[in-house]
Amino acid sequence: MNQGESKNQTSVGWCKSDIIGIALDAFEAHATDSLLKPMRQQRLREALDRLIALRRSEQNALDEFKDNQDVPVESTQIPHY
Repeated sequence: MNQGESKNQTSVGWCKSDIIGIALDAFEAHATDSLLKPMRQQRLREALDRLIALRRSEQNALDEFKDNQDVPVESTQIPHY
């Protein structure tokens, strides 16, 4: 994980050793998943699907919040993947 990443940024990361260190890094980065090498294509697909679903959920919550405001809310878009 990069030092400059936001704590609110969702990420999926992978490394090749040090299971405890990987788990701690992933937890601190608020990761949705942690992939270890060698990884199966199906496992990568599951992690990406989980990330996509989370991003959509976040965008839907933001859209619903903005729709329920009496005053305009600054337009903030979460990237869609």
